Amino acid sequence: MGRDKWELELGGRTFWEHCVARFSRLGAWCAVGRVGSRPPGDLEGGVWLTDMQPDRGPVEGLAVGLAWAQSLSEWAWVSTIDCPVFGAAFVSGLCDVAERFGEDVEVVMPRVEEQSFPLTAIYRTSIAERVRRWVETGGRRAGELSDAFATRWVQEADLRRWDPQLMSLRPLNTPQEWERYRIEWQQGESARGGEREGK
Repeated sequence: MGRDKWELELGGRTFWEHCVARFSRLGAWCAVGRVGSRPPGDLEGGVWLTDMQPDRGPVEGLAVGLAWAQSLSEWAWVSTIDCPVFGAAFVSGLCDVAERFGEDVEVVMPRVEEQSFPLTAIYRTSIAERVRRWVETGGRRAGELSDAFATRWVQEADLRRWDPQLMSLRPLNTPQEWERYRIEWQQGESARGGEREGK
């Protein structure tokens, strides 16, 4: 992409600003754990966390984020900053599954066919210290989290009830994906603007 993904802009706002805005509409905080460049200044409703180690990948950010969230909530929604399109219905649906299965579940994770989404999932914040130990003892692959913690899978049929196009699971990993999404977003904004003007 040529720069950190949080810096990519849509409609004059960075991905970081879009993520904070989406969480704020859900009445929640947005926390990002990482190393490297960071936004200038703070945003209300957003906190920028620093990975303890720079070379451990996204599972390090997960450990940092869960530790931070422990004092705020029993559950934490985990997503990647390059997947900014998650919907409230999608997050609420996963939270409902978490509440329904209670103490028997530590992670609620989407799965589409054979692909799991460990970085677009709901985690019980009380496992923060165990996640930290898992990372400290060599855990690096997010795909192995479901083996290490009590996981409840949510299959495609249920996921599509909350998000028919599964946009909440759509990352932007290449310049081509980013350009396609940017065009779609602009078209959606134009359509929403037309609807507002017609009222």
